[in-house]
Amino acid sequence: EVKDYELLFKGSKSGAYREAFVNEFILSQKKLDQVEVNEEVEKKNNAQALNMDVSTKELEGIYRFSDYPKTNIYKANTFGMGEVEVKALDEKSIVISGKDDFTFKPYEKKAIWVNELRYKLNDEETYFVFKQDEKGNINCMAETENSSHGIYEKLKWYEQARWQMTFFIGALLIYLLQLIGTFIFFIRGKIKRTGSKPSKESRIISIIAALNVGFFVYSMGFWGDRLRYCVPLDIKLSLKMPIVSCIFTVLLGCSMIYNRKALREKKLYIRLYLYVMFILSVSFLLFMNYWNFIGNKL
Repeated sequence: EVKDYELLFKGSKSGAYREAFVNEFILSQKKLDQVEVNEEVEKKNNAQALNMDVSTKELEGIYRFSDYPKTNIYKANTFGMGEVEVKALDEKSIVISGKDDFTFKPYEKKAIWVNELRYKLNDEETYFVFKQDEKGNINCMAETENSSHGIYEKLKWYEQARWQMTFFIGALLIYLLQLIGTFIFFIRGKIKRTGSKPSKESRIISIIAALNVGFFVYSMGFWGDRLRYCVPLDIKLSLKMPIVSCIFTVLLGCSMIYNRKALREKKLYIRLYLYVMFILSVSFLLFMNYWNFIGNKL
């Protein structure tokens, strides 16, 4: 083999180059024809050479600033706010986007990988540092400069504002339709004097709808800055509404189980209506519990 390569360089004026080539690729057995690796191995080797612990794809997600109360109703101050999104541009750069805390103007920042889990903004001495949990998953991000918050936690999909807001508005609209339908049913019964009444389950659903809509209308209209220094009595009383809603949701489930034989005889759209409203009511309770509105968490 050595002779073959020597023939290749025979007549070359650069004997030193020929000798170095033979020593490097022949005598040390580092042959060019052995450098055949698949894409996965090559990517892994590149990552190790760069000292990158995780790929930029693993950093992607929605983050929310972490300096807010986690165990009381003041957690709701972050509803739909304080979120930034991280997206991968390529293997060594990311884009961080969001809205300014004061002007609410959208912004985009490009950051380049520095080392390990650190990224630096272009033309700025600002760094974004990511942190992993015990399982190796990215769970938070820190901004070293120009941030009123500093630390951001990575959100699960159901915690993100776009899903929370969509569910909240959709649920309230459905509950409002339930209340309007109940009112129309009551007025028609009075006008026609039929004496017909909605089913027990429908009446319970209307009570749940009134409690949930009433709670959020009252909280958004009358709480305001009154919680800054203390919790007034009327706010304490309004926080009982989610608890009562929870009780009626349990009653609705028990009633549907107890009357399951009668429900099977009802029309399909009535059964679907009851099941959907029960699932919605349970989901809404989970939503309110996430924001600490259940259990007098003051």
